Amino acid sequence: MALRYSKIKKAIIISIVLLAIILILRILSYNQFIAEYVFARGISRAYIYVIGNITSLFPFSIFELFILITAITIIILIIKMVKMLSKRCYFLVAKNFVRIINIVLAITLLYSITASMSYKRNQVENYLPQYNEIPDNEYIFNMARYYINEYNELSASLDRDSNGNIKFPYTNSELYELIALEFDKLDDSYFSSFTPKVKTLLSSPIWSAFSITGVSFQPTAEPNINSNQPLLYLPHTMAHEIAHSKGVMWESDAELVADYITLTSKNKYIKYSGLTCLLNDIFQMTIYADEPDVYTEIYQLIAKSCWIDISYANNIYSTKFGLLDKIGEFINDLYLKSNGATNGVDSYTPPSDVIEIENPENPGEIIHYVINYSNSQKLLLAIYERTLS
Repeated sequence: MALRYSKIKKAIIISIVLLAIILILRILSYNQFIAEYVFARGISRAYIYVIGNITSLFPFSIFELFILITAITIIILIIKMVKMLSKRCYFLVAKNFVRIINIVLAITLLYSITASMSYKRNQVENYLPQYNEIPDNEYIFNMARYYINEYNELSASLDRDSNGNIKFPYTNSELYELIALEFDKLDDSYFSSFTPKVKTLLSSPIWSAFSITGVSFQPTAEPNINSNQPLLYLPHTMAHEIAHSKGVMWESDAELVADYITLTSKNKYIKYSGLTCLLNDIFQMTIYADEPDVYTEIYQLIAKSCWIDISYANNIYSTKFGLLDKIGEFINDLYLKSNGATNGVDSYTPPSDVIEIENPENPGEIIHYVINYSNSQKLLLAIYERTLS
């Protein structure tokens, strides 16, 4: 009996130690120097380099295997607990319950070391092109025309099937190799120079049910993609997940990196994907210029082939929405908020901050808009500015 109590006592002590370390790390994460230089550029980066080189040797996702083994282990322990409860073996129930808690805490600790600490690091936009001046309406409209014309040209250059949809010009492995090369143009001091291999999820239909297009899991140093997503968004998604593996944890930051990687690519398919993902940003910049005729003109500039691609992609996504999709969004929202993203899933694409200026002589009449553009929109402006020089 004493031995049995000794075992559960040790298990409880382990739980307390794990929880204490997690809490200490959470406190330390608020020190930006520690988060940036000790973990993001130090411990986390070294861990991902070592583990990533190992997991990249396998053609399948170790993350999926990890999730499967963990789920089976917890299910077995729960079944044992139910059986023990029926036999009134309360001591054994408590023992297995503590085991489950320790599994969860151990995974949480590993994730904290490899990923969570990086949520408090320096802002990624400081290491990417950003246009910080205030452009006038003409500048915005010229920029929009430039990007839409380029978008149409890229669309016309891509191979299509009999239904007018773009064909996938590469395998997933080939696309990974191309995008990995694109990451070489980033600042190695902030972004890890190591790019782990992107894995295709065998369980993609399950992830599709939750409307999850990709997941980067730092403990196994693997960016994973859902193979069932539209080809139109695949390069951008892949770049987004790779950005996470390079220490960029905020979703909006990973989106910004993916925007830069795809938008500045010389590969037609990759750049087409990036421009598609930035269309709403372009439209949003023009709509507040309060010149509806010009906005309509720019909107109508988009070629029919582009709309075919967008409609096809949106139809694929629209079939996924349902209860599981809401559950997936809820879990993701909860996870993001637990790591400091107060706006949860809305942090993926932060909109422009629009301040309305009213007429003091006629309250309610808007006479002017002050627009603080998002980082993705500042990136669009910065890259366009380069074309003018």
